Amino acid sequence: MYSDIIKQNMENAEIRWWPKYAYHFTDIRNAVNILALGRLYSRLSAEQFNIMQNDNASRQVIDMTSKDIMSFVRFYFRPLTPTQYHNEGYKHKDIRYDGDENANIPVPIFLFFDLEKLLQDPAIKFSERCQAGHGDKVCDTEEEFAAFDFKKIYNPRPSKDEVAYKQAEIICPDYYDIDKALVGIACRTEIERQSLLNMLQEKNRQSFYKYKDKIRIVKDDLFEYNGLFVSDCDYNGESLSIRFSDTKSKHDYAIRTVHQKDNIDINSLTVSVIVEFEWHNRNGVLFHRDFKKEMSYLNPHSLVFSNVPIIQGAKEMSVKVYFDTNLVCFMKYKVSESGVL
Repeated sequence: MYSDIIKQNMENAEIRWWPKYAYHFTDIRNAVNILALGRLYSRLSAEQFNIMQNDNASRQVIDMTSKDIMSFVRFYFRPLTPTQYHNEGYKHKDIRYDGDENANIPVPIFLFFDLEKLLQDPAIKFSERCQAGHGDKVCDTEEEFAAFDFKKIYNPRPSKDEVAYKQAEIICPDYYDIDKALVGIACRTEIERQSLLNMLQEKNRQSFYKYKDKIRIVKDDLFEYNGLFVSDCDYNGESLSIRFSDTKSKHDYAIRTVHQKDNIDINSLTVSVIVEFEWHNRNGVLFHRDFKKEMSYLNPHSLVFSNVPIIQGAKEMSVKVYFDTNLVCFMKYKVSESGVL
């Protein structure tokens, strides 16, 4: 039984909660569409219906992958895969995987699925290693599942010859209705959780109320934290302060990547940061203003906006932060003519 194998994996795994779930990893803009539709689509279907806002994957990897595989919805048995390592968080275009501009997920979101329920679906198949490129053997029986080398799949620190097992996959043809097995939606930070909620509320209010209690922060054993992201965005009624990630893993990734390339001065890498303010009332936007600033990728400094105006008649102020054209933060603040409510 799948349940027995999963239970045994949970008992044996170093990170015991990993084997309980299946994982779908995507950018926040794609996550909003998935939740609004209640359905995960394969890459081919998402492209056909024009619902993929962020490409997520390296074009080289996509070109190596058969169209048969791209016609499946894909889940992983675990987080912290090689794809996630290279793509998670906004990375300067000069240090992206294989120099591919598409290999970037500025704000990563995980959808968690009940693994047992997923495997019991007759349309589901799975593989012990990755399907990208030439693909691994595809299986669909409990006996084949029991024979997988789960010690390698769930090893958080695999040896070089075990890395392919980190991307063991579960696949479903065409689409998957998420409510059949969705357990939760995980974000890195409170800023990103609130951004996802705000984006979903604007996109589809019904889906916002349906899924808002499932959207949570998971800090441990899920994210790499090795790209640039907004770590805080505070408004006190007069000034707005935006702070950015400055993690060791971000520095390490950048330095390691630069060492593999020629003619890149890591200290000269900059990002265009755009901060967009809008004041609203129930009838719509009353006033709009935005600012653009070049910021160091490796050593970002906080941005502080003093004396933020109160616009007469406004009930709410929204703040959106972009890295280049990528929306990475969306906050809303209640205001009144006398200040913050």
